[in-house]
Formats: sequence, C-alpha cells, structure tokens
Amino acid sequence: NTLFSLQDGNVKKIAIDGSDNRIHALLVADNGRLWVGSNTGLLYSDRNSNQPLKAFPELESLRISALYQAADKTLLVGTAKEGVFTIDRNSLLTKLPLNTSEGLSPWIYDIAESPAGNFWFATFGAGLLAYDYRNGEFKSIRKERMLESKLLDNDIWTLFRDRAGTLWVGTRTGANVLNTSNQGLLHIPAGLP
Repeated sequence: NTLFSLQDGNVKKIAIDGSDNRIHALLVADNGRLWVGSNTGLLYSDRNSNQPLKAFPELESLRISALYQAADKTLLVGTAKEGVFTIDRNSLLTKLPLNTSEGLSPWIYDIAESPAGNFWFATFGAGLLAYDYRNGEFKSIRKERMLESKLLDNDIWTLFRDRAGTLWVGTRTGANVLNTSNQGLLHIPAGLP
C-alpha cells in the first residue's frame, strides 16, 4: 500500500490510503499526472505534489487493472469487471460498450493503440478485443476449440505495439504477432530457445 518515486536520485514516498490497497497499473500522463490503478479504484496525483493520492470519484469502488494514454491524450481505464472507461481532457468519464457474446464486460489486462487510432484490449478469458474508436464497434478474436484459430489462448496478459505497427500479444501459452494493417495473426509457440 505504498508507492515510491525516484526523482533526481532521491526516493520519495507517496501515501496511499487503505491498508489493503494493491496497485495493479501505473501511468504517468504527458502532463505529468500520475495515475494509479488499484483494487479500490483509480487514484491520481499532480506532478510534484506532496499530497496523498486523490481518488477519482466515479471509479472509486472498481478494481482498475490497466491504464493507457491514447494519442489524442484520452485516458483509457481497464477494469476487472466493468470493461473500459475513457476520461477526456475535461475529466468527462465515458464507458465503452465492450460486452462479450455472454453479455459480460471482460476483465481488461492491457491496452494498446493501432497507428489508425483503434484500440486493442487484452482480456482474461475473452481473447483479444479490437475496438474502432470512431464508430464504437468492436470485434472479438478468440481461440475456439473446435475451429482452427491462430490465437493461442483467450487469457491474454500483455500487449506491445512496436514501431512498425505490429502488435505483440502475450498469452498464457505463448505469444502471437498481429499485423494490424492487414489483420494477419501468427503465433510463436512457447519454449523457443
């Protein structure tokens, strides 16, 4: 329940309220604001503030599992049970409609952005979600037992987009590589030397 910052060679302790508060995600936004995703909600602190972290009231009771700042400076907030929220520059909160075929909001583990401004969400159990921010549509890429699929697993732990625009997808059983321009999906089996 303690967060430390290293600035100019000095360690600074940042107070977090709650003895059972676990940190799941960290992000320093372009404006210097520190965002902290915890099991008790979204917390933040402005640059060089000596004050304790403040709670973002609308998300105070949610488990925040992923944070990402988009190219347009919008903050995307992934949660464990409520899907994804966005917070714009004016602190306006919006929930993205990411319900799965089961009607549930997926547990979001990580978020990445394509060069075209679309978003990818790593989920626990619901595969990879592709979200078109402009029209609000999303599609799910899942491993299906009875169908040939190149996605190795529906439990996706991490995402990384490299400079070429390739999306690297870390799953429970190996890695996938997605060419975001043509939607080609390859897999890299676990255990390579």
